[in-house]
Amino acid sequence: MKTLSVAIIAKNEEALIRRCLESVRGADQIVVVDTGSTDRTMQIARECGAEVHEFPWIDDFAAARNEALKHCTSDYVLSIDCDEVLDPRGIARVRQSIETGLRGYAITMKAEGFPQYHYPVRLFKRDPDIYWVGRGHEAVNVGAEEQTSILITYGYSPAHDKDPDRMLRIMQKAHGDERSGRNCYYLAREFYYRKRYDDAIVQFEECLRVSTWMAEKADAQLYIARCYWYTGRGDQARAAAFEAVRLNPMFKEALLFLSETHYSPHKEAWAILAGAADNTGVLFVRT
Repeated sequence: MKTLSVAIIAKNEEALIRRCLESVRGADQIVVVDTGSTDRTMQIARECGAEVHEFPWIDDFAAARNEALKHCTSDYVLSIDCDEVLDPRGIARVRQSIETGLRGYAITMKAEGFPQYHYPVRLFKRDPDIYWVGRGHEAVNVGAEEQTSILITYGYSPAHDKDPDRMLRIMQKAHGDERSGRNCYYLAREFYYRKRYDDAIVQFEECLRVSTWMAEKADAQLYIARCYWYTGRGDQARAAAFEAVRLNPMFKEALLFLSETHYSPHKEAWAILAGAADNTGVLFVRT
């Protein structure tokens, strides 16, 4: 039987870390890398049986995750965050999956309290050639070879409120390091969250120029549409949303946006198309 390590990075997560750790009880090893907590995070982690290591925070999530990975000793690694919970049968499903011996497994990430899903690789073989990349919105450098039935539900950590501009700062640094589609997309999203819509449009348009991933480009187009809509530019909003649908006709959220921003009879026609869309190839399923 293959062995399993769980890897977690944490900072000031005393409110949530126990719940997370209890959800992964049954793994062969739990590694927590603390990046500078001033609360009881490390004490709680030790009480729950985790190995705790310290690592200075350098505005680089991949660096912290790779530090956690360095301390893992099992055949496979499951990465989970303190504001996330593995479903009750999760460890059993993880163990069943890794017996197939693949390098990377996609899991379902579900938002707590509202319908948003995405499917990252969070379970992977411990191998020197597999590691995390990206200062922010980091990812392992292998693709999914199998979609599993493993479910992790994520929420919002109160620790984020201690440094609310952290992700904007990190993505500005990442964008300065490399103007990739991914970095442009996530920097634009930070502007969008802050209602800096014109700044967001500039960055999403840069994403469209450099990205080669259709799912990312379609999502960028929909964000552009919303930016135009919130600033009173309806025709441009509808044109951008239509371009998102051209990139992916199965993009339900974009079709619903077109329905919401048209009058009858076009409103009903777009709604019918949205009802038939199945979100195949969508980056984030938010409907």
